[in-house]
Amino acid sequence: MKTVVLIFVYALQVYLLLGFIVAVFVQQKGFKKIDPSVEGAGVWFRVITFFGIVALWPVILIKWIKVSRNDA
Repeated sequence: MKTVVLIFVYALQVYLLLGFIVAVFVQQKGFKKIDPSVEGAGVWFRVITFFGIVALWPVILIKWIKVSRNDA
């Protein structure tokens, strides 16, 4: 049982680390491509959305890739 819990904890750590990395890149480059209306949004908007991106990073990453492909 201890091994299962450790695997779960390590998987959660990897998931959150990847989410943090994706969130940083989306905050810097991807927001304007995904939704142009966020231009000029304040710091608090970015803080609030940061945690949402960390939690839902696979969905946000797929959306960012789709938008980037349509722009090309």
